[in-house]
Amino acid sequence: NVNTNELFASLDHTTSELIKSISSFSEIQLNEIPSAGSWTAAQVAEHVAKSNKEIAKSLKKEGKLTGRAPDAGVDRLKRIFLDFDKKLQSPEFILPSRDIYQKKLVIDNLEVSIIQLKELSRSVNLFEMIDHPIFGEVTKLELLHFVVYHTQRHLYQLKNIFAATNSKASSKMRN
Repeated sequence: NVNTNELFASLDHTTSELIKSISSFSEIQLNEIPSAGSWTAAQVAEHVAKSNKEIAKSLKKEGKLTGRAPDAGVDRLKRIFLDFDKKLQSPEFILPSRDIYQKKLVIDNLEVSIIQLKELSRSVNLFEMIDHPIFGEVTKLELLHFVVYHTQRHLYQLKNIFAATNSKASSKMRN
């Protein structure tokens, strides 16, 4: 008895917020390192796009019906990805690969990954279980929840990056 309409609405809202957030950065800010060891906004966007594309591949996998509730793992994913105090390590295969990006290409790539995900999510059986390289046994429904929480996590990160790059810019203007 799972309501997918709420999930789809959340996916729509979160991904459109992400595009809005990335679009609000100037070309320079997009590639500016906010602090030592941090990703740039463009690198965050590339990471999310890569992650989305990997999830889309997983949604295409042949699945099997499960004997458990299809959303049993959702709360755990939410706790992990919305704990902003805890630093998470990204799997190697979805790490950003560049230092400098063009804003239009970053946004286009992100939009393509989102469209691909949304189209697939509406055409596959979300209650099927698959074996995922990171999550193990997981339903496609849980993977979509992951996308929402992962995106929300990076929206939070982008707000911090935006504040840091704006404060750097204003301190340069004062000097």
